[in-house]
Amino acid sequence: MRFRNWDVLLFPQSSHIPLQEFRTACYLQQDLNHMERCTTPILTSFVPSLSHGTPFRVSVHSWTKPEAIVNTSPYCISPDTKFSWCIRVWADGTMLSMEIYPEDSFFPKQIGKYNDTQGRWLIGIDGPSMTFPVFHKEILHQPNWNAADDLGRIKVQVSAGYEVDAGFVTLVDYVIFSFQPVPLGL
Repeated sequence: MRFRNWDVLLFPQSSHIPLQEFRTACYLQQDLNHMERCTTPILTSFVPSLSHGTPFRVSVHSWTKPEAIVNTSPYCISPDTKFSWCIRVWADGTMLSMEIYPEDSFFPKQIGKYNDTQGRWLIGIDGPSMTFPVFHKEILHQPNWNAADDLGRIKVQVSAGYEVDAGFVTLVDYVIFSFQPVPLGL
């Protein structure tokens, strides 16, 4: 899926061919917790479901060199703050991976491993391969469809901010790519 100069592809771990996407659309999600009540674009797409437990990876591309923070005036941030990109991968509302890259990083970036060790997110430490979530049949009977739902979705969140001792401080969520896997036999 592509949003502006960002592109995210979903691959079976052992393949160089991305999963085909169907019915891609863009929606806006309002962040009520953000002090400026900003909105985040959510790009949604259906993809063929892989068997539950099949290893997968995502490839995050930026076709131009991105600038993480353009205007920091409302945040009272030190001029020597080092801005970063944070890429989070979620499945069924559970974070599988969180990778932080310096603002001047070059893309693409491949993410295919869990990096949670004993409940603490340790950046740069590879765990086992991320695996495809189970297909939730109850999704077929939901009366309403919501782009922001977590159930049955693989999401890739692109955020900008900076690191502190306590973790990553998100200043802006640029976009969320939301893949909804569906078995092709339905």
